[in-house]
Amino acid sequence: TKGDVLMIGDREQDLIGAAACGIPAVGVLYGYGSLAELSRKGSAAPVKTPEELYRFIVSSSTSTGL
Repeated sequence: TKGDVLMIGDREQDLIGAAACGIPAVGVLYGYGSLAELSRKGSAAPVKTPEELYRFIVSSSTSTGL
């Protein structure tokens, strides 16, 4: 289900696609996109490292029951 999915993207197109499908998304800053690009497209708190992404996923799954 959509509640079991998280789009991880490094460009604005990733976040646009996730929003169009009703899927939550998080932007990562260790790819091609910039902070300005990801923030502009709705990633509230883009993550900087794979370790930070892991912590984000674990804390999100704990708080949402995934």
